[in-house]
Amino acid sequence: MNTFISVLIAACAAAFAIFHTYPAPPKSPLLYQWEKEDGGSYFKFQDYDIFFKDVKGSGENKDVLLCLHGFPTSSFDYYLVVPSLRKIFGRIVLFDFLGLGYSDKPRFHTYSIFEQANVTETLVKKLGLSKVHILAHDIGDTVAQELLARQAEGVLPFEIATVCMLNGGILPQHHHPRWSQKILRMPVIGVVASRFMN
Repeated sequence: MNTFISVLIAACAAAFAIFHTYPAPPKSPLLYQWEKEDGGSYFKFQDYDIFFKDVKGSGENKDVLLCLHGFPTSSFDYYLVVPSLRKIFGRIVLFDFLGLGYSDKPRFHTYSIFEQANVTETLVKKLGLSKVHILAHDIGDTVAQELLARQAEGVLPFEIATVCMLNGGILPQHHHPRWSQKILRMPVIGVVASRFMN
């Protein structure tokens, strides 16, 4: 039994050493296009680079739609619906939360919903927006709830006109994270798994 455990530990250590230093796969042409075309850019939040897209719409409605993505994904979640949304809204703003997508991923950083809401506020301020509609998915729902709470307290520097929440854990007692989400929260295994998921 001791030999088996020793071999298992050695195999795990070797796998960690290999995958920890293994280079990320090349970007697909679609992801490259998402980053580089149609208003893809970066802004600073504290010392971190945050990826965002400010997409001009063609709809008669000049309203701004702010899209908040899920976990462990990115603003790319919305790439299939952006063409349809462009016909409805005058402007669509999408960004990658800190630690996800093309945004910086600081290691050993304590991420929080409050911080992601602060990132959102910083972007909205940078773009000079005073009123937005929010389309949120998954963890984006929770960030949207924090922004709504700030609006209710009178401390949000912009107005949220409407919110649409998709597939999120709005009631914590009923939220059941996927196994992949649970793995990403594990100290060592999460680091290795994240190389394959994001």
